[in-house]
Amino acid sequence: ADQIKVSDAALHQYYTDHIKQFVTRQEERRASHILIKVDKQTTAVVALKEIEKLRKKIEAGASFSTMARKYSQDTFSAKKGGDLGYLTRGVMPPTFDKNLFQLKKGQISKPVLTRFGYHLIQLEAIKPAEIASFAQVKDRIRHDVQLQKASMQFYKEADQLTNLSYEYPDSLDFVAKQLGLKEKKTALFGRQGAQKGLAANPKVVVAAFSDEVLNQGLNSDALEVGPSTYVVVRLADHKRARPQPLAVVRGEIEVQLRQRWARHAARVAADKALQAMDRGKSPEQIAAIYKGARWLQIGFIGRS
Repeated sequence: ADQIKVSDAALHQYYTDHIKQFVTRQEERRASHILIKVDKQTTAVVALKEIEKLRKKIEAGASFSTMARKYSQDTFSAKKGGDLGYLTRGVMPPTFDKNLFQLKKGQISKPVLTRFGYHLIQLEAIKPAEIASFAQVKDRIRHDVQLQKASMQFYKEADQLTNLSYEYPDSLDFVAKQLGLKEKKTALFGRQGAQKGLAANPKVVVAAFSDEVLNQGLNSDALEVGPSTYVVVRLADHKRARPQPLAVVRGEIEVQLRQRWARHAARVAADKALQAMDRGKSPEQIAAIYKGARWLQIGFIGRS
């Protein structure tokens, strides 16, 4: 991304097209309202008639705050003349919100229905949204645009990698030259993969031991092995499985044989112990015969 040049004109255009991204403070509107509730006692029709009467009185010169104190059924705001304070978008119910942000300062809405009832809304004041200046966000925009362009370029080249490695399956030389890449080699690794590096990735291991790569000598498919990383692998060297010298594995074999013989001896001893118990000897007597053996009282146990 750092290698991609972006003109100031392109940065300005991005700033203009995405201006909402750079809002540092949302627009706030101070509202007052009068509420006539719709509930079991008051139907929507009756509430609408009541709110319309209040609206006509206000239009005739009555004070909105006085009408709110006297008639609003939102008792909390009514005490303050209907004042709700400053509100941002999304705080109030959708229909209330929509009407509030369409009003001009000092204007009163038509009756607005929400789940609470009918409202009259008066817009008292506006705090405009604050937007970061172009100079403040220029570097951030440059970074975002560079990443976008780099991402587009990356996936374009990933497609080329996929297509070229398929069209020229017997070598990676041509693919590397076309895309300006370098071939790299891993150390030898087995089917379990390496401890670290590219050969530790399961996708690479599966591809390396696939019939196409291992036996046919073809390039693998393009493998997505991490964020923004694609790889094509082919066989560079193959050493078939072979026995290790006895001197190398002697200690491991001794351990295995000792464990095998010990398990056999334990089974023989257990069979003899069971036979002795069948003949009437107590568990304690049998345990005393065998070195290291103990008779244990386990107690009650559940199925688990």
